[in-house]
Amino acid sequence: MAGGALRTAGYFVDVATFPAVSARRSGIRVTLTAHLSADDVTGLIDAIATELPRALAAEGATRAEVDEAFGRALAPVGIS
Repeated sequence: MAGGALRTAGYFVDVATFPAVSARRSGIRVTLTAHLSADDVTGLIDAIATELPRALAAEGATRAEVDEAFGRALAPVGIS
């Protein structure tokens, strides 16, 4: 869900799902290159910060569950 919203917003992201990654550890993949500006990267981060809570709510998941599944807390970027 988040990957589609980010693509619609103009960001090229791939979704990593099982079996490419461990079960219940799917996520989005991004590639940063020298061709991107600081504004491009900031825009992507802002888009992720906006979309992640929506995606979690749609899946009935919480931020705490994501932190636990990945074994560490996500870096705070304004996501609650």
